Amino acid sequence: MVSIADEVGMTLLEEDRAGSGAQLFPEEIVAQLPTENQEAAVMVDRILRLLASYSILICSVVNDEVRKARRRYGPAVPFSRAHGMTLFEYLGTDPRFNKVFNASMNECVILTVSVNYF
Repeated sequence: MVSIADEVGMTLLEEDRAGSGAQLFPEEIVAQLPTENQEAAVMVDRILRLLASYSILICSVVNDEVRKARRRYGPAVPFSRAHGMTLFEYLGTDPRFNKVFNASMNECVILTVSVNYF
Protein backbone atom coordinates (compact mmCIF):
# COMPACT_ATOMS: atom_id res chain seq x y z
CA MET A 1 0.00 0.00 0.00
CA VAL A 2 2.84 2.42 0.78
CA SER A 3 4.39 1.79 -2.64
CA ILE A 4 1.19 2.50 -4.56
CA ALA A 5 0.44 5.53 -2.37
CA ASP A 6 3.93 6.84 -3.16
CA GLU A 7 3.41 6.38 -6.91
CA VAL A 8 -0.01 8.00 -6.77
CA GLY A 9 1.38 10.87 -4.71
CA MET A 10 4.14 11.45 -7.24
CA THR A 11 1.55 11.47 -10.06
CA LEU A 12 -0.52 14.08 -8.23
CA LEU A 13 2.53 16.22 -7.47
CA GLU A 14 3.62 16.12 -11.11
CA GLU A 15 0.16 17.28 -12.16
CA ASP A 16 0.25 20.03 -9.52
CA ARG A 17 3.63 21.30 -10.75
CA ALA A 18 2.19 21.47 -14.27
CA GLY A 19 -0.36 23.95 -12.92
CA SER A 20 -3.46 21.88 -13.57
CA GLY A 21 -4.67 22.08 -9.98
CA ALA A 22 -4.08 18.33 -9.65
CA GLN A 23 -7.71 17.33 -9.29
CA LEU A 24 -7.65 13.87 -10.86
CA PHE A 25 -10.09 10.97 -11.01
CA PRO A 26 -8.69 7.59 -9.89
CA GLU A 27 -8.92 6.33 -13.51
CA GLU A 28 -6.71 9.21 -14.67
CA ILE A 29 -4.13 8.36 -12.02
CA VAL A 30 -4.19 4.65 -12.83
CA ALA A 31 -3.66 5.43 -16.52
CA GLN A 32 -0.24 6.83 -15.55
CA LEU A 33 0.74 3.81 -13.42
CA PRO A 34 2.42 0.66 -14.77
CA THR A 35 -0.47 -1.77 -14.18
CA GLU A 36 -2.72 -4.08 -16.16
CA ASN A 37 -5.10 -4.74 -13.24
CA GLN A 38 -8.72 -4.03 -14.22
CA GLU A 39 -9.59 -3.24 -10.58
CA ALA A 40 -6.71 -0.80 -10.08
CA ALA A 41 -8.93 2.31 -10.19
CA VAL A 42 -11.17 0.92 -7.44
CA MET A 43 -8.18 0.02 -5.27
CA VAL A 44 -6.51 3.40 -5.85
CA ASP A 45 -9.79 5.16 -5.01
CA ARG A 46 -9.90 3.31 -1.67
CA ILE A 47 -6.32 4.28 -0.87
CA LEU A 48 -6.96 7.90 -1.83
CA ARG A 49 -10.12 8.05 0.31
CA LEU A 50 -8.07 6.88 3.28
CA LEU A 51 -5.38 9.50 2.62
CA ALA A 52 -8.05 12.19 2.18
CA SER A 53 -9.60 11.23 5.53
CA TYR A 54 -6.28 12.21 7.16
CA SER A 55 -6.08 15.45 5.10
CA ILE A 56 -3.02 14.22 3.21
CA LEU A 57 -5.02 14.70 0.01
CA ILE A 58 -8.06 16.76 -0.81
CA CYS A 59 -11.14 15.10 -2.25
CA SER A 60 -14.03 16.67 -4.15
CA VAL A 61 -17.13 14.90 -5.43
CA VAL A 62 -18.62 15.66 -8.84
CA ASN A 63 -21.54 14.14 -10.73
CA ASP A 64 -20.87 12.63 -14.16
CA GLU A 65 -23.24 12.59 -17.16
CA VAL A 66 -25.52 9.96 -15.60
CA ARG A 67 -25.48 11.78 -12.23
CA LYS A 68 -23.20 9.21 -10.65
CA ALA A 69 -21.02 10.72 -7.91
CA ARG A 70 -17.30 10.48 -8.68
CA ARG A 71 -14.37 11.55 -6.54
CA ARG A 72 -11.40 13.63 -7.67
CA TYR A 73 -8.23 13.89 -5.61
CA GLY A 74 -5.35 16.30 -5.30
CA PRO A 75 -2.51 17.12 -2.93
CA ALA A 76 -3.45 19.11 0.16
CA VAL A 77 -1.68 22.34 1.05
CA PRO A 78 1.12 21.37 3.51
CA PHE A 79 0.31 24.13 6.02
CA SER A 80 -3.34 23.13 6.05
CA ARG A 81 -2.38 19.49 6.56
CA ALA A 82 -0.15 20.36 9.52
CA HIS A 83 -2.49 22.82 11.25
CA GLY A 84 -5.97 21.90 10.06
CA MET A 85 -6.61 25.40 8.69
CA THR A 86 -5.21 27.80 6.12
CA LEU A 87 -2.31 30.10 6.95
CA PHE A 88 -4.58 33.12 7.12
CA GLU A 89 -7.03 31.38 9.47
CA TYR A 90 -4.09 30.40 11.68
CA LEU A 91 -2.86 34.01 11.80
CA GLY A 92 -6.16 34.93 13.44
CA THR A 93 -5.63 32.37 16.20
CA ASP A 94 -2.02 33.11 17.15
CA PRO A 95 -1.30 36.83 17.77
CA ARG A 96 2.44 36.25 18.29
CA PHE A 97 2.81 34.39 14.99
CA ASN A 98 0.63 37.01 13.28
CA LYS A 99 3.01 39.76 14.46
CA VAL A 100 6.11 37.83 13.31
CA PHE A 101 4.49 37.02 9.94
CA ASN A 102 3.45 40.63 9.30
CA ALA A 103 6.90 41.94 10.30
CA SER A 104 8.61 39.49 7.95
CA MET A 105 6.31 40.45 5.08
CA ASN A 106 7.03 44.11 5.78
CA GLU A 107 10.81 43.49 5.74
CA CYS A 108 10.45 41.55 2.49
CA VAL A 109 8.66 44.50 0.87
CA ILE A 110 11.27 46.97 2.14
CA LEU A 111 14.09 44.79 0.81
CA THR A 112 12.39 44.36 -2.57
CA VAL A 113 11.72 48.06 -2.94
CA SER A 114 15.23 49.07 -1.91
CA VAL A 115 16.85 46.59 -4.30
CA ASN A 116 14.64 47.63 -7.23
CA TYR A 117 14.63 51.40 -6.74
CA PHE A 118 17.92 52.39 -5.11
